[in-house]
Amino acid sequence: MSAQPFFEINVNDDVIIEGLPIWSDNYAWLLHHRPSGSTLVVDAPEAPPVLERLAARAWRLDGVLNTHHHPDHVGGNLGLQAATGAPIFGCGADAGRLPGLDRAVAPGDRRTHGPWGLEVLDLSAHTRAHIGWWLPALGLLFPGDALFVGGCGRLFEGSPAQLTATLGRLAALPDAARFFCAHEYTLANLRWARSLLPDDVGLQEAEAAALDRRAAGLPTVPGTIGAERRHNLYFRAGEPAVAAALGLPQPSPVLDVITALRAHKDQHRG
Repeated sequence: MSAQPFFEINVNDDVIIEGLPIWSDNYAWLLHHRPSGSTLVVDAPEAPPVLERLAARAWRLDGVLNTHHHPDHVGGNLGLQAATGAPIFGCGADAGRLPGLDRAVAPGDRRTHGPWGLEVLDLSAHTRAHIGWWLPALGLLFPGDALFVGGCGRLFEGSPAQLTATLGRLAALPDAARFFCAHEYTLANLRWARSLLPDDVGLQEAEAAALDRRAAGLPTVPGTIGAERRHNLYFRAGEPAVAAALGLPQPSPVLDVITALRAHKDQHRG
């Protein structure tokens, strides 16, 4: 358990984001609005490190945002709710699996909560009711396990068709949008991508940059949607080189390529 911020980003004069590393590779995200004092947390695996950090900064927790029901994303819900009274936001379709849920949302919803303008994206595939939290005024996305730097979450409950649709929604966001995924999986994802496209210079450069950051004790998150268009093979499923690397005929439907990519990644270790 760690209560030290892995890093801090000043989004603008009003908003700070802190990343808390919890367990082996999870991140919980704290969003703080300086003028109002309001703070949100996204996907907290457990409560104590979040509460410790809030106390250290004298920040007030006003809401807990869940992306999906897995324990390493919702394990902190009840402890945070009991300690602060903060409401728990999550997908109403997953109400039975989100501890303490009292602010149910649905894909397509737009909510204002204090100073925060939130849009709910349908990112189902990793789980059947996975959502993402998009803050359009700030260009910030919290996709949980739907999108990682260089990859995406495996299909526990969804289908390749759902994954293809989710990737399309993500790809429609602005290139400059920054996303704060819930795991530090970048190096494993880029090693896998290079196993398919070893001569891809962009992937080589992305892996080298990630290695440098990790060697310096720095995170590789956040990423940007624009960078994912260049380096994430799931976003590049329409490229002939990606289909060829998987042994698929050319041209191949994007759905077939994404299906094959996900199956290949599931068998890849490291």
